[in-house]
Amino acid sequence: MVTADHEIPYSWFFKYNKTQFSYSDGGSNGICEYIAFLLLAEYNDFFVSKGYFSDEEVNKYITTVNSDSREKSIPVVSDSFANDLFEKNNKKETLNCGDLNNLSNLFLKDKKVKYQNVWAYWLFGNPKDVINNGRPDMLCGYFPDIADRGNIAHNIVAYGYFDKGAYDGKFLCHYGWDNDTQCIVDRGVFSSGYDWSLMDKTDKKEKRYIFDINGDLKCGKDL
Repeated sequence: MVTADHEIPYSWFFKYNKTQFSYSDGGSNGICEYIAFLLLAEYNDFFVSKGYFSDEEVNKYITTVNSDSREKSIPVVSDSFANDLFEKNNKKETLNCGDLNNLSNLFLKDKKVKYQNVWAYWLFGNPKDVINNGRPDMLCGYFPDIADRGNIAHNIVAYGYFDKGAYDGKFLCHYGWDNDTQCIVDRGVFSSGYDWSLMDKTDKKEKRYIFDINGDLKCGKDL
């Protein structure tokens, strides 16, 4: 396990979430924004305040996993969730910050949670501030491709950063691809893009009991 100098609470969720998140191909160049968005919504629902996923969505898309540890009990989110959200958003591709704001408003409409979309285009944003405030942050830009295709346009989720040593200034990220959950990314490679996050503003937060530890359902924030 890689440990950054600064990480959000429950960062283990991203490190061990190797294939359990919703992944789907789609569009002409992939739908990484939708995959990253659902990871942010999932984190908020499981660890911050129940309600980012409706009970109907939980029943349709999420399967609990019985195990003896939190790392092995990360629920499985169906791959169809990302594709269904893509279709619900009229298959819109290459989302900018305004598009993501519209997507979150569409996804969270009529749900009980209160939230704020927090975003900035690259020259003006500081993902370190978001992480220091305890939130995962979606990063959009040109990133090195794991398969050696050079730098590609991609959306990933940062959940930690380094401020000393060999990785000073770099971010610890979930790449939104199977098994690529602890990628160390240098901000220096970002030539454009933005960062975007979901800030929970819910007054009366409820717990989502969805981690099955030896047959006993636990909330993420209790683990």
